[in-house]
Amino acid sequence: MVNKELLSVYGELQSRIQELWGFVWIFIASDLPFDCLLPLMNERIRNAGLSDKESNELIGSLQGGDITKTELGLYYRMLNESEGKDIMAIRKRFYWIHWNYDEGEELTDPIIRRDVEDAKKADLHPGKHIVEAWEKRYNLNEEDGRLLNDIFLMSQAKAKAKETINQAAYHANLLFEELSRRLKVEKDILRTLLPSEMEAWLVGGIHPDLSELQRRCKQAVYLIEKDNVEVITDEVKIDSIISKDQDTVKASDFYSFSGQVACQGQAEGIVCVIKGAREMDTKKFIKGSILVAVNTSPNMIRIIRDSSAIVTDIGGITSHAASISRELGKPCIVGTKIATRVLEDGDLINVDAEKGIVRLIKRRRRHKR
Repeated sequence: MVNKELLSVYGELQSRIQELWGFVWIFIASDLPFDCLLPLMNERIRNAGLSDKESNELIGSLQGGDITKTELGLYYRMLNESEGKDIMAIRKRFYWIHWNYDEGEELTDPIIRRDVEDAKKADLHPGKHIVEAWEKRYNLNEEDGRLLNDIFLMSQAKAKAKETINQAAYHANLLFEELSRRLKVEKDILRTLLPSEMEAWLVGGIHPDLSELQRRCKQAVYLIEKDNVEVITDEVKIDSIISKDQDTVKASDFYSFSGQVACQGQAEGIVCVIKGAREMDTKKFIKGSILVAVNTSPNMIRIIRDSSAIVTDIGGITSHAASISRELGKPCIVGTKIATRVLEDGDLINVDAEKGIVRLIKRRRRHKR
């Protein structure tokens, strides 16, 4: 394929992915649908006499949706039915299944054989059984049952939306691998290019400033106004843009703040603030620290495993931080809005993921500026 044809594929794929992000990101990155339903559900839970622990258990059981309706559920079912022997058909159908946003692993024969064991353990019963079990356990009325089911369906929609994005991201990665080979530049750098810059480089032979692209990899804001795009990498300007529409927050004003419990537990430890998911951002993390982040992503799995607790600015019960914390049993509070703005590396804090409160025990010594 010549460069012009490759550029055409790049443009078409980029357009499709932008459309996908626009339609489904609200289900993946935010909990807007749940924000509409959970206050009502919490009221119902209190009226039913459930404790906070039982409430979190209920919400946690609903957050995964109905796996039988997702591609992962179909993959597991196919593995169970064939006992992993129909490898060619499985790879052809689910080649992208282990992809998470911009990273993942190929569906090789050894991985398929490994997944057979996971498939045997997976709960492939229709998800409605979970709702029915809760209705029976707490004698919930018909209206409460419908509300539980709506929350359950929202979780399922989010899971399916993420799978759609992951499938598109898998194909995008193949394209960037080919671009990386031809242009002899790392994939992460190429991902920061604007379409016009890619065209100028790929077809016109006009090389962009690589040092500028490396700065974009570290931190960048893309301001889009109609057909005009401005890329900003200056840290001062970025901070100004981010804080422009936010209330002024002084760290010294906060000795405690709250968020939503995603996984119950207690932890006390030293803060490590992570504001990016790339290796250059996460390599400072010290095992056993409390991870404080805007949000989390699959790229951060190593430091999440090494953390003693997780606190995020944004996200809700179905966010990545919430899901992975429940999987790993890490105390987690999400949606604090201000954690990364009032805490700094070295602060000693207590994470009370029973009540959803983060308490400052001792600030590290601040250096005068």
